[in-house]
Amino acid sequence: MRLGTSVLAVLFSATRVAHAARSCPETPTPIQWSLSEFTYDAADPTAHGKAATNAAVGLYLTTGSNENSCYGQWPEAWDGRAKTGELIFFSCINNRGRMDDSTVSFGVDWKNRTIHVAHSYICADGARKGASTLAGASVPLDLDCDMSTDGKLVRCITRQRQVRFTTQPDISSTGEICGPSAPQQASWDVTDYAGLYALSTSPTTATAPSSNQPLFTLKAFGRNDTFKCTVQDGQEQGTLHGACAGITAQAGAVPVFEFDSANKLLVVSQAWGCPGSNSSTR
Repeated sequence: MRLGTSVLAVLFSATRVAHAARSCPETPTPIQWSLSEFTYDAADPTAHGKAATNAAVGLYLTTGSNENSCYGQWPEAWDGRAKTGELIFFSCINNRGRMDDSTVSFGVDWKNRTIHVAHSYICADGARKGASTLAGASVPLDLDCDMSTDGKLVRCITRQRQVRFTTQPDISSTGEICGPSAPQQASWDVTDYAGLYALSTSPTTATAPSSNQPLFTLKAFGRNDTFKCTVQDGQEQGTLHGACAGITAQAGAVPVFEFDSANKLLVVSQAWGCPGSNSSTR
């Protein structure tokens, strides 16, 4: 998804919660949140598996009585961004409370020690009743970090046990594809995700599935365009390529995607067929 002018990537596992809704007054009001139990663990070369190369982040995001558990990991050298530069967003899971949000996600710009929070919900009332809405915030991290004897960062936590912040609903989209507002509308909701695994046909072979091919529904905020997305090309150096076909979509917006099967990372790109323009976003 994309929020404001930030360039974002989306973790594949984002899901929608049915009946999640919030009040939507004519003048959007900030939504109160708190961040707690933040931990950053650097890669440990002595560990097994991905822990040897990946950095990992865990935290809780709470709004009202709703507590969401959040976790993400990435190759440490990426600093929270995909190889192409997009900020990686990870999905959170609701632990308790009434679920007001359809999705809750976070991304960490580790180089700048900033966490970005985004959540989507359905408007329960007002002129936008029934519409999907996106809200977000950027939160600077004040960290206390442990270092190894050779000066390598090992683990970080926030100095404050709880960090309070607000998210701001985004209702600026106009629905137009071409024009000044088009690049601001590259915000997507990924739902109905399914992975297709290739299994061995031999009854004596006890190996793991050889590939994971994603199928999902993609919905664009602002225009309410909806697409079904499937893999088109074979795997190329661990990356699958696919395209999306419009279910309810205006002409001129053509999303395509790449799926990094090793890191379970989905990057969506969209191009607008505007006269005299090659406008696109990721």
